[in-house]
Amino acid sequence: MQTKREKIKAELRMTDVEKVAAELMQVIAEIDEIDVHIGEAEDVLGLRRSSPAERIADRLERIGVCKVGVALIERLFVMLDEVRGGTPSAETKAFLAKREAAEESATRQLSAIVERASRTDKSIER
Repeated sequence: MQTKREKIKAELRMTDVEKVAAELMQVIAEIDEIDVHIGEAEDVLGLRRSSPAERIADRLERIGVCKVGVALIERLFVMLDEVRGGTPSAETKAFLAKREAAEESATRQLSAIVERASRTDKSIER
């Protein structure tokens, strides 16, 4: 199993295509998680479980998610379709760039923390 440090180094070496593929896999996992939560909410509300084939926006409206939240989710799905189709809009590119910059910043910060902790551990061992 990879250590946290090895995972960080591997992420920093990823090509753009590998980063996009990893990001899409993460999005798919998050969609699956949303699907589970929708089903749980339907159970709590005493609603018939909707089919995963139904639009998530429709399913979210059924469980009482506000229209603004549903619209945001719908926009994210449009962005996902644009990326999968290889035709991202300027808005989608800006959204992805902002997200990537935040992830890179977090990765650099985590790497610095791990490096400092590693140096501290080595000085303690002496």
